[in-house]
Amino acid sequence: MKIFKSLFHTSTLLLLLVLVSACSNNVPLQTPTEPTMDVNIAIVEETESVIKPTQTSTPLKFVVFTQNLENYDPAGQISAEIETYAIINNLIFEKMEFSPDLDFSQISRALIFHPSDDVLQNIQNKAETTFIIITEKDIQPSDHLIVLKEEPANIVFMAGYIGEVVAEDWRLGGLLPQINFQNTPANTVFYNGGKYFCGLCAPIYAPVVFFPVTANLSNSGDPNTAENAFTEISNNYLNALFVPSAYLNDIFATNLKQNGILILSDLSESHPLYDFVDISIFFDYRASIQSVLDNHTGSTAGVHPVNIQISSPTGKLTSGKAEVVQDVLQDLIDGYISPYTVSE
Repeated sequence: MKIFKSLFHTSTLLLLLVLVSACSNNVPLQTPTEPTMDVNIAIVEETESVIKPTQTSTPLKFVVFTQNLENYDPAGQISAEIETYAIINNLIFEKMEFSPDLDFSQISRALIFHPSDDVLQNIQNKAETTFIIITEKDIQPSDHLIVLKEEPANIVFMAGYIGEVVAEDWRLGGLLPQINFQNTPANTVFYNGGKYFCGLCAPIYAPVVFFPVTANLSNSGDPNTAENAFTEISNNYLNALFVPSAYLNDIFATNLKQNGILILSDLSESHPLYDFVDISIFFDYRASIQSVLDNHTGSTAGVHPVNIQISSPTGKLTSGKAEVVQDVLQDLIDGYISPYTVSE
């Protein structure tokens, strides 16, 4: 009986466990849902791209104005170099007379030598064009004006200085036009150059005078002007003579060479009489203009001195003397030396 009850209880317990297990397995499970994303699909319609042809603009110009050009570019070397520069930089090169009626909006750059006061006044308001101006005048700087300023007093001073460097026994003469540089006569500036090198410049041999000596030139149109002026100082037994290029001719140059007199002048290498001179001190316009054209990144507007070149076709100025001369020239340009006053 006890065994039967025990079996009954055990069977009942097992039945209950089976029922509970069955109930728990039938609990519905929540099925996880995947996240959804709203996707908007844009339909792009293909359109045909149409490239419209653009009108090709005309290149701008680089103009060389012909006023006074023959005096400063007789061989055409400056014009040729500017033409090359224009071609490289996609500019049209032209030479023409200046006119206020020109279309300056088509002119990128322009070069002009010694413009008149009227021309200078006219170009002040032509800001669309960069002007390269070669002049002795004092011009107010502007953003579109590149002024290459000549200092002729420096040429005359250096002629006096170099002349005394190469002249034997200091016997140097100078033929100078009757002009002033800042209220100082040209012959005084020339004398100051010689004085800066040798002081009183008194020769050893008679006639004893203080060199350099000078004579005044009058009309440059008269071919005999220089020779006539030379007779005033020729009795000083000169060994060297400075003659401005405007007054030098082949007959006079030949006579000087035959008498063993060194010739100093201010003519450039392209001048037909260049081979006659022993030493030349001149404005190097080509180098000055090229320096401006090469300066693509820096600002070149303003006033710049024209370069001065010193050359010796006959080799009378030796390399050692040339180095000393270049140092003096640089001090002159930098303002450490004044061509107008030289102390005793």
